[in-house]
Amino acid sequence: MRLSTKGRYGLKIMYYLAKYSSDQPTPLSEIAENMELPENYLEQLVRKLKKANLVVSTRGAHGGYSLARSPKDITIGDIFRNMENQFFSAESALEDNIFKRSDAVAEMIVYKRIQSYLDEAVDGYTLEDMLSDEKKQMSL
Repeated sequence: MRLSTKGRYGLKIMYYLAKYSSDQPTPLSEIAENMELPENYLEQLVRKLKKANLVVSTRGAHGGYSLARSPKDITIGDIFRNMENQFFSAESALEDNIFKRSDAVAEMIVYKRIQSYLDEAVDGYTLEDMLSDEKKQMSL
């Protein structure tokens, strides 16, 4: 499995909003400048996040983006599943008619196990966990 730039940058945008925009919306230009990425590209990504109800936008002079929910209520899985065209699934790993082979059952068991561990990891880890882990690392 490999994450695309959409998934990686989507996570970075969400983390930035969790860390820096708790009381007021953050302009996309600020996020783009901080991430050193083109604002046009980030706008495409933020649209996907907004469509997934992960961020909300505010118009006006003090407008921008903020999280739609608390960081403790947004999992990494929420972000990846909405940013990636196809997040890992056991079925997609076996789409090439592998079921005709004799080892298909064993392979499916392996892929389902990988999917289970991956789902558990990304669905059990929130933006708040990321913030907390960063604080712990910084205090070492």
